Amino acid sequence: MTYAEGWTLADAAGGDGVNLVLNFNDYMNGCQTLIAMMITNNWNDIVDEFQESVEDEWGEPLAQFVGRFYFSLFFFLVAMIVMNIITSFVVEIYDALSDEVDL
Repeated sequence: MTYAEGWTLADAAGGDGVNLVLNFNDYMNGCQTLIAMMITNNWNDIVDEFQESVEDEWGEPLAQFVGRFYFSLFFFLVAMIVMNIITSFVVEIYDALSDEVDL
């Protein structure tokens, strides 16, 4: 997920190629990755590729723990809690406005 300088699409051809854009190389790609996580778009592939990319630097046990912990916490907080709160606000506003329109 954090690729070394000078990597090319040919270098990434060995993998499944799902997350060539979903990485944390810069701020915008990081935001795009977290939005993909928020809508649960291949979240398990994102976690696996993150772990593979940091295994050499951090070691396998630490990469597995940090990757699973961070992405599980993000998924739980954003996808489960925040999105449900936003949905409840939208439904509540719609309900209030529909009551005002009914005469």
